[in-house]
Amino acid sequence: MPEDVQRRLLATFLTAARTGDLTALERLFTADVVSVSDGNGARRVSRRAVVGANRVARYVAALSTWFWNGVQLRWVTTNGQTSAVIHRDGALVGLVTVAASEAGIDQLLWMMNHDKIAAVTDATAAPHAPASE
Repeated sequence: MPEDVQRRLLATFLTAARTGDLTALERLFTADVVSVSDGNGARRVSRRAVVGANRVARYVAALSTWFWNGVQLRWVTTNGQTSAVIHRDGALVGLVTVAASEAGIDQLLWMMNHDKIAAVTDATAAPHAPASE
């Protein structure tokens, strides 16, 4: 998947996720999409993979009622693809990226383990909103 296409999918996902747009989320996902979170046991972080377009869309839409309030997003490159670092009130919340194919988003990858993303955030600038695609 070309980098610009993956970035556009991530940006479109973030817009739909922040507003809780269930229909838009389902359209972005492949039928067997998987949402995986690494929170190292943190509170309010899914400990199991969420599988299937409808289940993942409902899971992400439910987050829109609290998770995205007051967050700032910043684009970074991780493992050769675009990711979004998530901050709230200047504090690191996590990182999210998508893996995709021509059929749509196959995986949502959430990194909520601050120890694992410290190197990424230390190597990048202060948070700002990503430009719309």
